Amino acid sequence: MKLFFIVQISIFYVLQALDYNYVAVPVTCIINKGGKTFFEFQGSVYTKKKRLMKIIKNKFQDVLPKYLLVHVVSTRHENTSSISGISQNYMKADSKEPYNFINVRAPSNIIRLIRVEHRFVYQCNDGFYDSYVTANACINEIKKYDKFKSQYKLIGKDSNSRKIWNSVWNNCYYRCFSKVKFQELGLRLFLELNQYRKLFKKNSLRLSYSLHTSAQKFAQKISNLEKYFNIPQNIIYNFVSAPIANIQMNKWYLELISSKQKAIIYTKKLKVLEDLFTKTIRKVGFGVIYKNKYVLIVCEYK
Repeated sequence: MKLFFIVQISIFYVLQALDYNYVAVPVTCIINKGGKTFFEFQGSVYTKKKRLMKIIKNKFQDVLPKYLLVHVVSTRHENTSSISGISQNYMKADSKEPYNFINVRAPSNIIRLIRVEHRFVYQCNDGFYDSYVTANACINEIKKYDKFKSQYKLIGKDSNSRKIWNSVWNNCYYRCFSKVKFQELGLRLFLELNQYRKLFKKNSLRLSYSLHTSAQKFAQKISNLEKYFNIPQNIIYNFVSAPIANIQMNKWYLELISSKQKAIIYTKKLKVLEDLFTKTIRKVGFGVIYKNKYVLIVCEYK
């Protein structure tokens, strides 16, 4: 408990005011037979970099110009084309002519603009966001939380569970498990659960999209603090500090083991834990929501 408290305090003190992060706008460079350079953006071709920069700054006014980067993602020259590296061939939208190319450090901390059907969305950690504000918050959360890499100290001393946890979460910290809006977290919790069930010689579960959808809806209700509603008998949930969300399944497993070793009153939660780990159920789904420095994990089974 003392170590857990220290981790919580550490998390609190590293929280800082939100930083602004760079946004990369993708364009294509075209070089004609005469060697003249053009730039293509959204189906339009620009002969002048200055005009291109003006169009981009006007289009993405929710981003401060000094945080706008124009990324030449590919270059076409007659019948050949080349793809730029993820850290290469950027131009700063607020710089002056001739808008020289620069390389960037930490390209994984840059928000990407991705064309989806007929509009742009902001991409952070493989997840899509409708606004710069939400994508920027996503990057900042990664920068704050991914530095915590001591979760292994919080998973208990049970040798079987430690071995399972390390095999599932090997070097997967916040940036890793928060991918695609925490879909990676749900997937690895599922893999970890099946490993624990093997210890009880129980069948492996299937990951269910319908149960995931249902669990996600319950997570939304719980996180919004809606009026009292009944939690079904086949659901268990918990709020956990964001950077240590990957220890939650281990905590549930250890809670069940502890209850079997002590004379503990049989509760609804204990029944759910027994079902989840030791009964013959068929499928499971996870709902995950980030809110106010915490991750809410909802597990629903059938």
